[in-house]
Amino acid sequence: MALVQTVTLIKAGGAFSSLADAVVQFETDIAGNDLTASKEHLENAITNGTCVQTGELNDSGTGYVITRSWADEAWADRQLLTFPDMDKLREASGQNGWTKTVKIE
Repeated sequence: MALVQTVTLIKAGGAFSSLADAVVQFETDIAGNDLTASKEHLENAITNGTCVQTGELNDSGTGYVITRSWADEAWADRQLLTFPDMDKLREASGQNGWTKTVKIE
């Protein structure tokens, strides 16, 4: 059974015209945090077809929503990531005016 993860990232005072602009701003704002393991795992899962990701700018243009449908084995692997960069990602997501919410179904 697939698991659906919905990640919403909102930037206080954000005014984005595209999903790409919002993503670039988020990644810029958390620069300096080594997110290699997290990004590699996600990219590999997408390439292998064990994660399908879609994204869109939110209605107000202040952030974006990413929806990921994970195969059970890929989600289990994701939960095993204990690299320091996973903790940094969780911390950095709340910095620089960003609010992050995650919904798991």
